[in-house]
Amino acid sequence: MRTCPNCGHENGENDHFCSNCGAQLDAESSGTSVPDQLTPPTSQPSNVIPPPVDFRAAPGASVEEEWRMSSLGPPPKRKRPLWLMILIGLIAVCLLACVALIGFSLTDTGQEWFSDIATEAAQQATEQAN
Repeated sequence: MRTCPNCGHENGENDHFCSNCGAQLDAESSGTSVPDQLTPPTSQPSNVIPPPVDFRAAPGASVEEEWRMSSLGPPPKRKRPLWLMILIGLIAVCLLACVALIGFSLTDTGQEWFSDIATEAAQQATEQAN
């Protein structure tokens, strides 16, 4: 058992950090001796906090030998496929063209232009019919 130099809590032999206070357990502090600076309390307070529950794996289960944080960092940003960006761009251009044509048709110049096209199409159809 390893004793925490900070709080005196007994931890497992393979623990690198105290399960009570989180202090780092040094390699030379392995043993059951309590540090000199810690003195046991003379009287027990009435509102005693129960010891933390030990969630370590059962004997025989595979446990990592060394505690370590993940070194992966934040997940990489997902890149959108190129075809999706092209499709969105084409849809945006089509919508912009439709808005521009509708805006142009609402002006006097646009109405004259559309009526001239309609008149010309009607004249061509009449000439082909004759």
